[in-house]
Amino acid sequence: MLNEDYEINFNKYVQRYGKSGKYIEFEVKKRESQNKFYARKDKPIDLFATKNIDNKDISPIEPTEGIYKESDRTLESFWFYDGFYDKDDLLYYENNYGPLFFPTNPYFPRMRRSDDSQLGAYYEHFGSKVKSIIPYKNNDMVLDEEWGTMLYADGDYNDITITISNLIFRSRRIEDNSAKPFTMYLIKGIGNNRNNYQMLSEEVIMSSEVNNENGFNWAELDISKHPNATGNAENSELILTKANFPNILTTLNRDEHIRIMIKNDSDYIFDQECTFFIKNTSFSIKASINAAPPSRRVEWVNLKDAIDKVSENITDNGIRIESNVLSTGIFNHQYITTGQFLRGKVFNHFLGQKKLEVSFETLFEKGASKLLGLGYDVYNGKIVVEDLQYWFKDVESYDFTDKDFIEEETFFSNDNDLCYNSIKTGSKKYSTQRQDDIKNFNTYTEVQTPIVSKGKTLDLQSELIIDEKKIQELILDNSSSTNNNDDDTILIDCIEKEGFTDRGTFKKLKHFNSGGFLWIQQYEQGWDTIPIVPNQNLSIINSSLNQGTYKILEITPTKIKLNKTNNIETGEGFAEIEYRFTSSVIKSRVGLADEGFITAINVLNPNTSSNLLHNPKYQLARWYPFFSGMLEKKKDTELLKTLKYKNNGKVKIETKPELYGFGIRGEITLEDNVTLGAMRSQRNSFFTNGMQTVRLSGVTFYEYMSFMNNWRYGKLESGSFNRETSRGYVSVKLHDEIIKIYPFGNGSIKYYNKDNELEIAGKIKSNIQSQVPYIRLRWNDLYGGTDDKFCLQNQCTYNIFVQVSDLKSNVVSVEIYKKINDGDWLLFTSNTINNTFSDSVTNKIHSYKAVLTDSEGNTLESNILKYTGDSNGSSINVLNPGATTQTIYKRDSGSHGIGQTKIKDLQITTYDGSFITKIEVRGKFHAIGENIWSDITETLDITPSSSVTINHQWVYAFMDPSKYIGSRDWNGADSLFCQVKIYSSSGEVIEINPPIYIPWYATYPESITL
Repeated sequence: MLNEDYEINFNKYVQRYGKSGKYIEFEVKKRESQNKFYARKDKPIDLFATKNIDNKDISPIEPTEGIYKESDRTLESFWFYDGFYDKDDLLYYENNYGPLFFPTNPYFPRMRRSDDSQLGAYYEHFGSKVKSIIPYKNNDMVLDEEWGTMLYADGDYNDITITISNLIFRSRRIEDNSAKPFTMYLIKGIGNNRNNYQMLSEEVIMSSEVNNENGFNWAELDISKHPNATGNAENSELILTKANFPNILTTLNRDEHIRIMIKNDSDYIFDQECTFFIKNTSFSIKASINAAPPSRRVEWVNLKDAIDKVSENITDNGIRIESNVLSTGIFNHQYITTGQFLRGKVFNHFLGQKKLEVSFETLFEKGASKLLGLGYDVYNGKIVVEDLQYWFKDVESYDFTDKDFIEEETFFSNDNDLCYNSIKTGSKKYSTQRQDDIKNFNTYTEVQTPIVSKGKTLDLQSELIIDEKKIQELILDNSSSTNNNDDDTILIDCIEKEGFTDRGTFKKLKHFNSGGFLWIQQYEQGWDTIPIVPNQNLSIINSSLNQGTYKILEITPTKIKLNKTNNIETGEGFAEIEYRFTSSVIKSRVGLADEGFITAINVLNPNTSSNLLHNPKYQLARWYPFFSGMLEKKKDTELLKTLKYKNNGKVKIETKPELYGFGIRGEITLEDNVTLGAMRSQRNSFFTNGMQTVRLSGVTFYEYMSFMNNWRYGKLESGSFNRETSRGYVSVKLHDEIIKIYPFGNGSIKYYNKDNELEIAGKIKSNIQSQVPYIRLRWNDLYGGTDDKFCLQNQCTYNIFVQVSDLKSNVVSVEIYKKINDGDWLLFTSNTINNTFSDSVTNKIHSYKAVLTDSEGNTLESNILKYTGDSNGSSINVLNPGATTQTIYKRDSGSHGIGQTKIKDLQITTYDGSFITKIEVRGKFHAIGENIWSDITETLDITPSSSVTINHQWVYAFMDPSKYIGSRDWNGADSLFCQVKIYSSSGEVIEINPPIYIPWYATYPESITL
């Protein structure tokens, strides 16, 4: 009866005599290990301790080395007006100067670049110079060339943001009191002086408006009046992004630059009677990009292992964990760490030892349990940890319907414990950095339920840190002292991944030659915190120096040694590195298709955004079966209404089926309200809104024990308890109605041995199952989307996955229908449930839909997938074909070789949302003197994107025999040919023929410059 949860203490007993004879009274108490567990679960435990809480030897936990993809870092540069002009008037000067300023060239007040600027090549100023020429009888000045440009790209930048603050300019002609209108432009160009400058794009930011103030007419440009501006005239801000200026701010290639300049309207020419006044002298301009740093090598501990080690420590190895959901279930790759570990080697050296302190209460009860929807029980020397569905199974633990009930001790009541009119989900700890937290979404949300009577708040906010911006705060704290968050526990959702390729950006990477080898140095992130190892290949990309792939020879915290020994370029500048792992790694899951996501929109960067599956809306869905019984009588159209979503509720997420257990199927926006019907179609309620207490008579002790064993431990199968059949419901019969009860709460099961009576109190099981099946078609490829596809070849073959959710298990059939062009829907294939089918398309439009039929005769249609065949069309849009170069150098006195193949400024987008995945570049020419052909093809795999700009260089080794041309002296080439093949995720391949150039160089180093 007592099983292993209790101990009998025969040291405390009393012999007594009763009416029926002698008996012994003795002490029965909870097992010591369980007492220790409950008494000590709030005690912090160091997982790396070598002594447990009882000062006995214990093995420290073995952490796992993994890869955390840190959130993007913001690189920015800042320019401010420094009061250069007398009276803050661009056209006022103390002396008299001559000729007029001709506004055919744009102008702008002089701005000074902030010393701590991080983005772009260094220019101390930008704006219009003052140039003294011939004295003029009236006060005037001459505006001439610029000091420098504003943002000059020293690498390839993407998604540039320009922020203009507090800008108010005025212009008028004094003599006739006339306003002189002007317009402010955003300009993209290349070249840094008048001789080689070329404007690439120019777009209007805004124009001045005529304003009369105290009788004076002004042309005034006030950014606070721009429709997209925020603030007021005293404190205003206008943010320019690629959404408004796609031709300028989407990409900025190396050596291109951006300026903000002004032109007078109608080609008006300033004269000595004009004034251009800077009304608000605190105006400034900021340019920024988000750049992903390299991944971070971290040590973390699997959540299951952490719970196990805490339990082992506080119970002196008396209780150990058992968990399916944390071992092989959807939460098997949840890892915990702290700020101390994320901060890397510097902090670990300061500590002198590893330390990760958690208590069961903070780690589980206030942390993982709330976030993931987990419960636990302690018995038989183990702690069982499982998700909510485990504790309220749709399994009958015992059937007591043949027992009578005692009416006086049997009653029904409303479940007031589950009467909530608001629910809070999310985390209690998230970033509050005002500049950077605008995109964080793992904050918290408060949802209002349809319960209108006075109720309570269900607070499910976790004390674990899951916000990617908060995690980054801890990473970027490089001090050697502790901070308030160092001991806070961080939880990171991870994935095991094969063939992971990582890329990271450095704002300043120094290249130097030491001992005849290339060394690269930077102080932004210790090289020993980047997951690279000696003898691994590392590529330097998007850099003006030493582009190529090299082997790592040596790693120190600040610099690494590479095996490049020839033509080493020295200097410092913006750069990216790339490296690949050949074995599987445990890494933080991000919002990419091959990590389980169909959609991840409005996050800072899907390539780096972590813990997407732990957002507050998914957490709400995980807990819905538990609290939804109170909403049983509410209509499907009523809402779980979002009262507040902290920061970025605009995030849109959709996962692939294998991740449905984390939250909600289909695309959702985190801040949107959710109907009860939508939730009911996906998740069943465990209970109704009622509590039932029943006392049964005629229950033998054997029946009671059988019930208890079935309910708590599981049914006996092959001599052992199967806990997968535990924690079910009890069936009782009250009058003519069968009631199913989940025992719930302290004292919910009481057995009266003297009277053979059993009392059960608990929640009434809900018999309402999800009524609406779900069916959806999606492309069965790497990206798993539903967007229309285009076949631009003679024929395309593809697979479609039929995705069915059937919680009631009553789907009878699924039929696939196909329509060609505008014809009728015809049956294509039958009985395809959670399976795939294949087809191919030529020059036609193929459309597909699925029709589901359930056991009650109801039908449900899926979405429609469409594949358009058009061998003469293309979903790939080449904005700029770029140019290909194959350089020639003289190897020795009588032979030549090819130094490199490079492609520059190839710009590609897609019409249908598919991704560009790869290009092949083929360069071919005829060497006249040798009468031989050179024919080289290179391949570049691309991080999948629907919009790419490609600048890439393939450098060939000096004296590489495969790139040898001939033994005669070079005397030209003809029959130049270049072909670029572009591959998309939809299976399309197109070919273009950009121009090819074959320049000749005297030396090898000259031939491989970018």
